[in-house]
Amino acid sequence: MIELIIEVLTLALALGGLLLQTRHDPGAPPSWRNLSKGGRLILMLLVVATSFKIFKTQQDNNAQEIAAEKRAEEMDGLKVSNANLLSTNQHLIKVMSVASGYSALLSGVVIFEGVPNGHGVEEALRNLFLKYAEIEITASNRLGTYQGRVDYGAHPEVRRYLNLQHIQSDPVLLRLQSRIPEQKRPSAFFFEIRCANLKILNQDKIQYARFDEDEPLRVSARVFDWWRDFRSLYGVHTLYIDKLMIEELGEVNIKETF
Repeated sequence: MIELIIEVLTLALALGGLLLQTRHDPGAPPSWRNLSKGGRLILMLLVVATSFKIFKTQQDNNAQEIAAEKRAEEMDGLKVSNANLLSTNQHLIKVMSVASGYSALLSGVVIFEGVPNGHGVEEALRNLFLKYAEIEITASNRLGTYQGRVDYGAHPEVRRYLNLQHIQSDPVLLRLQSRIPEQKRPSAFFFEIRCANLKILNQDKIQYARFDEDEPLRVSARVFDWWRDFRSLYGVHTLYIDKLMIEELGEVNIKETF
């Protein structure tokens, strides 16, 4: 509205300058002294109107720049918010997909004092991570720290076991075989223990789910205080825990000997 008034006023002053006689002496060249009072007033008003218009235009440009910057900041904030929301939604989907626990595979080698029969090996392995050794998992993401454990709740079960004396072609088994002295191989058995419900929970009992591949996942092993009773009962000489493979989280080396 103000700009419209200025435009009308400027036009009126210009028309007034054309229609009115603004010089004392029409034959003399235009100058400040030759202008009549009306001409001087018109000129001054034109200068004021033009100056005000320039000032108003500059103000409008500044206001537009500020508004554009504010809109850009709002858009950036909206993009970040949408990205965080999408990431959170994807994380919730992952949490729901593993709510009942991860499927994990624990592998290693157990060496007995003597050469046990198949039933004795299976019986020892079935109780190995319930009564003798324990695996602890620590994970973290932007929401906090999570703890997991191979225990009764993980439902460990013997998937398979093989005597290392007769291994010929499997590179993983050959690597493990090379760790065992030849005279010990008849009593050394490779094992895989499957855990169908490995839970990794925070203090609110929410399951861990990974946001990105760089998040740390640590696994450690220990034997229980009553380990001597287990060794005596099952004739276990040495336990070597090689690695833990967790579905969707990948493989973690343990490489602990007890």
